[in-house]
Amino acid sequence: MNVQIARGFAATLLVLIAVSAVWSAEPAVPPAPPPRQPTTLWSFLGVKQSIDKHKEHVVVHKEKKAEKKALHGGHAWSAHLPCIQHLCGHLCQCGKCQLKKPPVKPLADPENLESQNPAIRAAAEIKAEEDLAPQKIKALRYLATIGCGCYPQVKPALLAALDDCTEQVRVEAAHAFLRVAGSPCTVCNSSTCCDPEVREKLRDKAHGTDAQGCWNEPSASVRSAAAVALQACEMIAQPEEAPPPEERRELPQPETPAPDATLEQAARRRSDLRPEANGPAAVRIRDDARSDTWRVSSPAAGVAPASGLPSGTRARAVAYPGGEDALQKPVDGLDRQAGAPEEAEPIEPIPEAARRAGPMELAGTFGAAAGPASAAPNMIGDFFGSGGARFTGMGATNVSAGTAGGDRRYKIVESNNPIPTDRVFFNYHFFANPLVNIAEESVDLHRYTFGLEKAFFDDRFSVEVRVPFASGYNSDQSLADGASLSATEFGDVALAAKGVLLRRDCLLVSAGLGLTFPTGADWRGFDDDGELRVILENESMHLQPFLGAQLRPNDRLFVTFFTQADFDTSGNRMLVRDFESNGAAPREAGTLQEQALLFADVSAGYWVYRDPCNRLLTGIAPVIELHYSTTMQGADAIADDTSGFTLGMDPAQGVGFGRRDVLNLTGGLHVEVNSRSTLTVAGVVPLRSDGDRDYDAEFAVQFNRRF
Repeated sequence: MNVQIARGFAATLLVLIAVSAVWSAEPAVPPAPPPRQPTTLWSFLGVKQSIDKHKEHVVVHKEKKAEKKALHGGHAWSAHLPCIQHLCGHLCQCGKCQLKKPPVKPLADPENLESQNPAIRAAAEIKAEEDLAPQKIKALRYLATIGCGCYPQVKPALLAALDDCTEQVRVEAAHAFLRVAGSPCTVCNSSTCCDPEVREKLRDKAHGTDAQGCWNEPSASVRSAAAVALQACEMIAQPEEAPPPEERRELPQPETPAPDATLEQAARRRSDLRPEANGPAAVRIRDDARSDTWRVSSPAAGVAPASGLPSGTRARAVAYPGGEDALQKPVDGLDRQAGAPEEAEPIEPIPEAARRAGPMELAGTFGAAAGPASAAPNMIGDFFGSGGARFTGMGATNVSAGTAGGDRRYKIVESNNPIPTDRVFFNYHFFANPLVNIAEESVDLHRYTFGLEKAFFDDRFSVEVRVPFASGYNSDQSLADGASLSATEFGDVALAAKGVLLRRDCLLVSAGLGLTFPTGADWRGFDDDGELRVILENESMHLQPFLGAQLRPNDRLFVTFFTQADFDTSGNRMLVRDFESNGAAPREAGTLQEQALLFADVSAGYWVYRDPCNRLLTGIAPVIELHYSTTMQGADAIADDTSGFTLGMDPAQGVGFGRRDVLNLTGGLHVEVNSRSTLTVAGVVPLRSDGDRDYDAEFAVQFNRRF
């Protein structure tokens, strides 16, 4: 009992001591809150809080990953190894599980070149070779600038490229031979590669066939390029070694009957006994293999006459640079030994490649595939270009509302060609009575166009810009006394891009898109007091897709075709000011939509003279063209009842001509100067009357300079 009382007393004492200690202790001071961060736009939008929370999650994830990695000996995958081993079974080797398949390597990967699989190894080798095509093309273009004059390894490299498996590389190799051919107008071609081996290779690529009649070269593009290079090489004058001097020897008296006088006289009468650059001047015929008697015959394109020869006659074609007098000299190199009579040997025809073309055969033989320097000249054209809107009001009827000084639309055929070309050009066109001013007088118009075309991507694409000016019609037409109704004004700038779709030996097809920008002035009409009454704003851009083709059946004849559409994309606003509201701002009366047009144009010409070796005049070609233009939609018109003004092309509203079909005939003459410049003079005659004509006549002068 006493023990229990003592224990209770001790416990009570301890409790009291503890309570007194807690009671006497000072209260804990709470920690001060962190300073408040200033409010920013990012914190207001919650962006900063989201970033901080994302950072916190990233830190926690890294910590958990590190813990797991540390627990499994530094390998995170070891934690799941038992389960994975159980699932993949025999696929697990050496404690590691190969779950993923090996990645697929690129074909050109170097490891594939060592592959044991024949398909993978072959594909890698072919892919690596094909990937070198751009590098090969760049190398060939560089070698074409070096030529074969100094470095002997250039020609073998170009020949090897003609047999490359990549088509574009073979095309570029043929182009390289074309570039290193040299000028046909001079014999000083030290860097030319056009030796017999090269010409034979090009001939095989261009015209070679196998026993079944199939092309040795399957690509039409390569055959075309090789044919062009071959023609260029055959034009190059090859240096000739001077024949060694030979002693004059007397021939013994003939023991056989005299030669046929008729044959000899006929041969001497032929004009081709004189030396020519394209073949032998004469042929000597040996009457008998045992005799030194010879008689003369004409070459007849390299073939000796087959009739009138005695048995055992031996004939050969021999060139005599000395002309008729050289026929009296003994022939060196022919068989003069006595022997049994032999069968007659026909003279082998002269290979076409061995002939040297004269100046008249040089130009124009490349065709459309070779480029603009040897293809057809540009088309001339016929288009007036005005939008054609007519205005009635202020006492005038059906007068022209000509924005941009009366010059508006752009037609692709105007001094143009389907072939992308590097050139600068200038066009002058005179139109007789195309416009009617506000005084209801017919007005002539002069149009001047400056242009530039630049080709790129191996002359397969080009961009062209035209800057026109118009003279003869003022965009501000006024009924006031003394007002000037004629002026020279800036027109609408045109931009066109075209690209080659098809290129063959004698045919080229291209397509493109033209844009006409409203850079010219608005048309404005003033009354007799000089007050502005009507405005036709020039604000529409025209969209003009086109397709062109050029055909070259031979080196003289050329045919060019174009078709084009013209769409007004937005129309032009008409603003009017009423007579009672002088000084007020003009109000909008409506938007005039110009008619969509469709063009079809064809041109045919013939080079009656071509001599690229001439220092001045290198070609003359007359040409005739037919141009058809038609509207593809009904005419639009704006009739403002308040002012009484009417603008448009709707005859039902008393303005314009409505739907139209214009047919014009163009005849001209192209004069080529120095093989790079072309001066063209032409005239245009409308073939239809009334509303289906834009003017009474047109005269054009065009100048193109290729660079």
